[in-house]
Amino acid sequence: MCAFIGNFTRGVVGVCAGVGTIACGLLYYGQNYLIYPSAFPPESRSDVPKPDMYGLPYVDVELKTEDNVLLRCYLLMQRKEVNHSCALQLPVDDGMSNDEFAATRPTVIMFHGNGGNLGHRIPLALVFYLAMRCNVFMLSYRGYARSEGSPSESGLCKDAQAALDYVLANPVLQKTPVILYGQSLGGAVAIHLASR
Repeated sequence: MCAFIGNFTRGVVGVCAGVGTIACGLLYYGQNYLIYPSAFPPESRSDVPKPDMYGLPYVDVELKTEDNVLLRCYLLMQRKEVNHSCALQLPVDDGMSNDEFAATRPTVIMFHGNGGNLGHRIPLALVFYLAMRCNVFMLSYRGYARSEGSPSESGLCKDAQAALDYVLANPVLQKTPVILYGQSLGGAVAIHLASR
């Protein structure tokens, strides 16, 4: 009877050790999916809302990162007149063009969280654009929405740098004050970019 209990105990310990080892291996190899669930919620890679669905004028921007990954982004540039009941009305020189007006307004670079995509953050961009009259640049990280690649910590840092480089090279936005705004995972990305 003692031999049976000893063998049974060794068997249980062996099975537990094996299951534990497999679980640790799955966690290790699946950690990027757990940290960067770019396919959550379902359809978030293909169903990407656009700013014009909210009545916002925008430009689709394609960026290439330093490691040659194509990112798809939205740029909402301020206009002299914004016809929306929630828009902050600012005094504007009649002779000023839309680009000249946009150059007088701050630019917000938005870094979204790890669930969803940049299109899910358009209601927040609406607040920056209408209530605060900021230019808004919405970045889609690698592996999110319709951007190429797979997300990783170093990749997201490269994506953030590419967004900042784009804003600083844009002839209209290059001299505007830049505000980095991040939600959830995007907060860490914004802090990293600001610290450089």
